[in-house]
Amino acid sequence: MEKHQDRVIEEKRGLDIKINKLSAFMGSDTHDSLEGAERVRLHKQFEAMQAYSNCLNERINCFPKEVKP
Repeated sequence: MEKHQDRVIEEKRGLDIKINKLSAFMGSDTHDSLEGAERVRLHKQFEAMQAYSNCLNERINCFPKEVKP
């Protein structure tokens, strides 16, 4: 596997962990206590992170079969 492919795979893993943590936070009482504008910004951040993860996934899916995780 190429080093840059390893980095893409690790970047996606790390990003997906952050997405899961943010998703859990968005379902918490702490999130619910935030002002509306901050909740909107967090939702925008969440959507951007998901889009970024999807982009990384597309790149990984184009790697040669022998290097896919």
